[in-house]
Amino acid sequence: MIKDLLLFLFHCPFFVLTSVGMAKFYSLFVSHGGVAGRTDPLIMLCFLTLWGQFFLIFFFGTSSIVDLLNIVKAKKNTSYYYLFLRVRDLIFRSIIFPIGIVITSLFWGIYHYDRELIFSQELDSWFPPYLNHLHHTLPGILIIIETLIVNHQYHPDPITLKKIKERSSPISEIVPITSDLKQDISYLVSFILFYIGIIVYTRFHLNFWVYPILAVIPIHSKIIFIFSSSCFGVSLYIIGRAINQNIWGGKSVFLPPQQRSTPQNNTKKVQ
Repeated sequence: MIKDLLLFLFHCPFFVLTSVGMAKFYSLFVSHGGVAGRTDPLIMLCFLTLWGQFFLIFFFGTSSIVDLLNIVKAKKNTSYYYLFLRVRDLIFRSIIFPIGIVITSLFWGIYHYDRELIFSQELDSWFPPYLNHLHHTLPGILIIIETLIVNHQYHPDPITLKKIKERSSPISEIVPITSDLKQDISYLVSFILFYIGIIVYTRFHLNFWVYPILAVIPIHSKIIFIFSSSCFGVSLYIIGRAINQNIWGGKSVFLPPQQRSTPQNNTKKVQ
């Protein structure tokens, strides 16, 4: 219970902080004329940083609910517990870890190479440094901490599988298995393609690139940059799996929800 309480005290404040940060960004964005005098909602959808903040808010909110359910000792085999747990793990594995690390690493990498390509000096007049770090630095730090302290089941816990097989614990006390490689990859790739579609549509609909770097490099470099960034995101998912297995153990075993109703069914493994 103490561990769950500490996790709640970690997740809940950052849920509030990221929510306030996103609201503050929207207020500043609108009050200062947005990008090139435009405040179209479509432009805001082009900022990967804001997508990252939205997913972080959703993740920390869901994590806080799971922590509360653990604190009150909710039964692990209930449908609502499994729903929140699965959503929490799925969003972390497929979006939060890969996209969050991409945001932090690409932003600061480009910033130190030439800040005018990603965050011009003009923005310093109205975009406070603390908000910049809240959007671009803190997510990477929080994601690393989260990876170290919570098992998001890239692989099922071998102890859980052993309990299910040996029936050494009541099924209501065993944490449900949420790992699903195919779903993780499909969500990640779908989001990447969706985001690229928004970027390209905005370019032809509003006739300008939101990110300065895309406005100055030639077309072939744009393709290479977008493709390599996408591959970087997918490779980060693989890295996340490796880190998770190194810390928490487990094998690539994937169980559909309907197979969890009985201990006998739960022992079936699908590679």
